[in-house]
Amino acid sequence: MQLPKNSILVALASTALFSCTTTTTNGPVSAPSAALSHLPAVRGWLVVERGQPAGSIVSYRSESESSILYAVRNRWNQDIGKIDSVGRAWRHTPHEEDQLLRTGTVLDGAKLILGLSQNSELEEKPLEALQSAVTRRSASSDG
Repeated sequence: MQLPKNSILVALASTALFSCTTTTTNGPVSAPSAALSHLPAVRGWLVVERGQPAGSIVSYRSESESSILYAVRNRWNQDIGKIDSVGRAWRHTPHEEDQLLRTGTVLDGAKLILGLSQNSELEEKPLEALQSAVTRRSASSDG
């Protein structure tokens, strides 16, 4: 007995559709499987606009000195952006992906992240004094 060609095609097609199913589940990365690294803070700057502190920048360097990250903080010392070692400036937006603003100098990136004018400048400060300088100078300008 010979089966019609249509029956053979239907049998092959149904076998191909239902023969194999693969399921993959991905979960969050846990600390033991993540590559954790410590980047020590090495330098800091106060971002000043018209004589008033507008924020700060802290640079972090990997132990191999191959990677540098600049954290940009507002005048309340909250991290609101970052600048990577090739000059890409990113603004943190809560509950969203970080927004790439542009590539340029650290000062240009900080101005964009902090929403400052072109009249801003950097004053290098010791890391220990940086937080108190921002907080103290901001408090005096607020009240």
